[in-house]
Amino acid sequence: MLGDLYQAFGPRLFYFLIGAPIFIFVLSKIYLLRKRGMRNGLKKPPGPKGWPLIGNLLDMPTSNQYLTYMDWGKKYGDVVGVDICGRPILILNSRQAIHDLLIKRSAIYSNRPRMELLNTWGRWDWTLVLMQGSEEMHRQRRMLGQCLNKGMIPRYHAAIQREALDFCLRLAKTPENYKELIDHMSGANIMMITYGHKVKEEADENVERVHDVFSEFIKLGNAGSHIVDFFPALSALPSWVFGLDFAKTMKRLASLMDSSLIDPYFQGIREIESGVAKSPSMLHTLLDAYTQDDGSVEHERSIQAATGVAYLGIALIAGGDTTMITICTFLLAMMLYPEAQRNARAEIDALLKNERLPTFEVRGSEVPAIRRSHDERSFQPTAPLAVAHQSTEDDVYNGMFIPAGTTIFPNTWACLQNEDDFPEPDVFKPERYLDGVTLKEGSVLAKEFAFGYGRRVCSGKHLADAIVWMNLSLLLAAFDISLPTDKLGNPIMPDLNYEYGATTVHPKPFQCKISLRSEKHGELLRASLNASEGADRSN
Repeated sequence: MLGDLYQAFGPRLFYFLIGAPIFIFVLSKIYLLRKRGMRNGLKKPPGPKGWPLIGNLLDMPTSNQYLTYMDWGKKYGDVVGVDICGRPILILNSRQAIHDLLIKRSAIYSNRPRMELLNTWGRWDWTLVLMQGSEEMHRQRRMLGQCLNKGMIPRYHAAIQREALDFCLRLAKTPENYKELIDHMSGANIMMITYGHKVKEEADENVERVHDVFSEFIKLGNAGSHIVDFFPALSALPSWVFGLDFAKTMKRLASLMDSSLIDPYFQGIREIESGVAKSPSMLHTLLDAYTQDDGSVEHERSIQAATGVAYLGIALIAGGDTTMITICTFLLAMMLYPEAQRNARAEIDALLKNERLPTFEVRGSEVPAIRRSHDERSFQPTAPLAVAHQSTEDDVYNGMFIPAGTTIFPNTWACLQNEDDFPEPDVFKPERYLDGVTLKEGSVLAKEFAFGYGRRVCSGKHLADAIVWMNLSLLLAAFDISLPTDKLGNPIMPDLNYEYGATTVHPKPFQCKISLRSEKHGELLRASLNASEGADRSN
């Protein structure tokens, strides 16, 4: 139909006929939004002065948003308000503001803004991460809670430890491929724990699909920043209106999201029926809970979505991607702060006597070195901005009016740069948390900021925490990590300017010298993996 109009009227009149109603709609929408936000006697949150009609549209940063937001916080305060074409946005730059609104008042600050671009054109509407409040959202959270609550994680310890040992042995052979090996380990954990699927030695289509989704996702820039997200009615237009490349990206992303929901789920079903799938897994747990006497599966679509979220959403936001970044950042820290590495190793050796490797059984013992290194995430946090929240009711905070429908950006980066909580935040300083072997009273742990806030905290936080802990523990115990040198023996320094992606910041590629501490440590790794695989075969 639009093509016929284009042929009938020519390009100029065609774009006028399309553009004029949109322009009128936008103006009326802005007017109504601004009028709704006015309250007598209440001030708006302070922020940069905007322009008529468009508000702060031209002020919004296109990259490294967290840095601009932190600068605004220094100028206007911990709570900063901006306006994009009549839509209110609130930026929270302090731990106190995040706690007061997203945690203490979570009943009205736990919605998500509808990201029209991803939900309508990208087919992300089934993912819990971006889902607005609904019965389906609560059902998926209950399902994920059944499988990933803190008490359930020990069921996955054997699989996590097995993949960590396998990763370390591969790393000992080809340390220059550390990124690919971390990626393989992360994908193997996610697929085994979600579906009971053992990934292939090389390329596995399920792991590759996650990479493909992420590759298409980052082409879209900052999530929630497209004009369609601000004016959802524009989603009625064909996607090619915004460019052919854009349309191809959305088509490809939608196809990948459809296959992410369906393909690994039914592959998991087939592997369970054939006896190939390993147990325990999320899929086993949910099928056992929801299969009826007649063989039908209650809420099967929700089970597909919950496992799909664990596979894709957690893999991107709290599993594979952040595991990769966290371990790479740890390698950087060990290279740049060798004294911290020596201190950590001395404590581990004192406990394990070079006769065994760390296991989950020693996690609760007095090994401050592992705990310190694991908790130290103020040094280059992986996700400087948490996923946006949205208020569902009008509210007043410290005399400032916050209208319903306000989009809220929690600025994790600003919180972790607060020197009252994290002295010398840009320094890898794990001892900041401990007084000897005990946690300092009143310590604020950086990892508490890593998984979101309030009722929308990531369901996979305990799983991601366990995966990272085991891998960092083995790296500390079994390897020497140091700066590489050039032909003249000069250290090759890494570039610490991280790159901002769609939801995370990534270290730039760097060289790293990684080697086993001794042949005995290699033997311990091989023996531990053989024992783990033997136990797995006997189950």
